Amino acid sequence: MGAGGRSAGRTRLRRVLLFVLAGAALSAALLALFFWPWVAAQVRAVVVLAAVLRPPALSPAVAALTPEPALSDREVAGVPTLVARPAGAGEGPALVFVNGAVPPGRHEPNVRRLARGLARAGYQVYVPDVPGLRSGEISPSTVEATVGVARRAAEGSESGRVGLAGVSVGASIALLAAEDPRINDRVSVVSGIAPYTDLKTVLRLATTGTYLRGGEPVPYRTPPYLRLVVARSLVSMLPPGEDRRALMRRLPSLESYYPPRLVDDDPLAPLRAFVAARGGELGPAAESAARLLVNEDPARFEELFAALPPRLERLVGVLSPLAGAERLRAPVYIASAPRDKYFPLVESRRLARASPRVDLTVTRTLVHAIPRPSPGDLAAFARLDAFVVRSLRASAQGAPQGGQQDAGLEQGLRGGEQVLHLQQPPGRPLVLGGQPQHPFRDPVGEPPEGAQLLDARGRRPLGVA
Repeated sequence: MGAGGRSAGRTRLRRVLLFVLAGAALSAALLALFFWPWVAAQVRAVVVLAAVLRPPALSPAVAALTPEPALSDREVAGVPTLVARPAGAGEGPALVFVNGAVPPGRHEPNVRRLARGLARAGYQVYVPDVPGLRSGEISPSTVEATVGVARRAAEGSESGRVGLAGVSVGASIALLAAEDPRINDRVSVVSGIAPYTDLKTVLRLATTGTYLRGGEPVPYRTPPYLRLVVARSLVSMLPPGEDRRALMRRLPSLESYYPPRLVDDDPLAPLRAFVAARGGELGPAAESAARLLVNEDPARFEELFAALPPRLERLVGVLSPLAGAERLRAPVYIASAPRDKYFPLVESRRLARASPRVDLTVTRTLVHAIPRPSPGDLAAFARLDAFVVRSLRASAQGAPQGGQQDAGLEQGLRGGEQVLHLQQPPGRPLVLGGQPQHPFRDPVGEPPEGAQLLDARGRRPLGVA
């Protein structure tokens, strides 16, 4: 071949290489554009988890690479609030975090570390001490104050939207606030760890040590702390007056049982003695509430609950996220342990089945509200990490419709056992075993009875539930 032919060949080769490189660059750019929100969310998740878990090598590195946020205490919508802001002039997504029912409230060290980590990751964080939370007296005013803080946070953000997050009872309060019609279309995401979803179930659990499965009581032991919070909350919902004061005087303070512990001590012993001696002197509302609280017989629970005055029974429903699940507009990400020390997994499952916007992650990494990673169970930690990534991504995007997920089946691993993660777009029920079921992400949960289980590609049957 002559010099001219070789030159033309080299020119064609260069053109082909340039075409291939241009195509590769374009593909890389498109992939980066498509995956960047997930990559960015994973980076933020590393920052947040490093602040909470404080791993020896990673935590100092994150602190060195990210600017120190500004923390201050102020009143937001009339509520004492810890506010954590990212360093610099930029405004990040707004996030309201509701803590559990613990006396330290916004001063609890783990909560402050979380707020600092979220601010390092670029979020404007609000941690309010809403009424009743630190004293264990959950009532509609607790939710009302949370709605007020969330509304103010949304008004102060560039997007006009706010994310809601919480742990334990705080996660339930966040869910209730997200269901409120005054703000539900301004909520970008709800992220909660170990919430309760039905207060009647929690009343049964705290008093009789059981919950219902298939209509039958199932034993479920919880720390006395739950019994105390439930009792103080129910009594606080009684009409103001001497009866309410008399019952509240017979209940210990939350501080006397904090930190929570699994012991046989009975915080309701003074109340039991009072009801036995003078219960007949109380008015009908207070007497019915007191007799429900001191009852330990599962067979009598329904009878005693039905004896509550209509107002009190209605408030129990008002404080149950399950009752208002249809009002959720944002994507909801819930994480829980397979065996939580306070609330059975069925609590989170019921919410996931009641709303197509709810995504449930089950992981052994959680000890109620606190992550406790184990080097021997990286799969469990990976599930927690994925939960955090999804929550942060949704909050950063401020997705107005929420819950939009890619349809499909994801395969997970638990102790070498094949398990399934189920996902569908909201409003489109997943059909299993001929019956439409709402989607849920539950790697250790029970699928609907009669469901046909498939492998990760949806091809090879694994069996029938």
